[in-house]
Amino acid sequence: MKSQTLMQPAPAFFRRTAMAALAVIFLFYAAAKADEPAPMPAADAGEPSAELQAPDTTQLPEPLEPGEIIFESTRKKALATGKESLLDKYIKESPGNRFAARALETVAYIRYRRYLEKNTMRDYAVFIVNYPENPYTAEAARRMDDLLFLSVAHQNSIEDYTHFIEDFPDHPMVRAAEAAIEDLIFDEVKMTGSIIAWAEFLRGHASSERVAEALALKDELEYEPYKKRDAEAEYREFLRGFPVNRHREEARKRMMELRSVRVQRETETICDEAKMEGSYNCGFVAFDEGTLRVKIGRLSGEEQGQHLLMGGPGYAEEALRRYSAWKNETIKRLLRILGVISVTVE
Repeated sequence: MKSQTLMQPAPAFFRRTAMAALAVIFLFYAAAKADEPAPMPAADAGEPSAELQAPDTTQLPEPLEPGEIIFESTRKKALATGKESLLDKYIKESPGNRFAARALETVAYIRYRRYLEKNTMRDYAVFIVNYPENPYTAEAARRMDDLLFLSVAHQNSIEDYTHFIEDFPDHPMVRAAEAAIEDLIFDEVKMTGSIIAWAEFLRGHASSERVAEALALKDELEYEPYKKRDAEAEYREFLRGFPVNRHREEARKRMMELRSVRVQRETETICDEAKMEGSYNCGFVAFDEGTLRVKIGRLSGEEQGQHLLMGGPGYAEEALRRYSAWKNETIKRLLRILGVISVTVE
């Protein structure tokens, strides 16, 4: 009986064991839920949610040191007011300060800015004299040179550019002044429309960048009157008078075209006259580079007889004699009257 009181009934034992197991599982479940991230709200269509955007990784600037705070405050005030004396005082009070070099640079800039705002040759000259060691002195000198040239360029005359070159031969804008003079002369010559003026320009400005343009305009002036008259003799005269003009090939081709038309017309006239004598046929074939090709043939015996009013068996010999004589004479006429180099008979 005693052992039975120490042992618990089986149903109660299993019930308490199951409850303990459930408690342990619940604890694990609660812990897992606590580690899960909170649910994300639905994002608007087409826009990433705030939670999906990359975090801002910009590093914040390091805090200024106490000494740097004082310097930057003084420097900004000096720049805003244009009073370099604020930094002069800072430099004197802290000659060994590590910001002294930056302070000197700022002072140099403030001084230069004062003259830069006026932007006149006189002010730049005063700045250079008063502050020869200033790092902005070279820039001031360059600006002074620019203003000097601009004053001359504003007048834009050959005389002013020439005086500028004579008075300031070492000025960096001398080459620009020379180019401006060439342009002005070029424009004047172009307005005159004179071949002689272009020739003088080319002689005096052989190294000019506008030589090619000047040559083209000069060649056009030389060629234009001959082209306008558009005649064989005119083109021949042009070729004799202008041996280096760029339009020579164009003129030669046009001359040969007109010559070919003339030769054909005159050849047909001569042949028509020759046919009237009654013993031959003659016709134009072609004309190419000075050589005329014609076709010359004897008439048939019947035709010869008709034209020679044949009275006996010797008509053929007479016809042949007349044909040979006419052929030679016709070739001479063609060479002499048409001015061709040679005649080829087919």
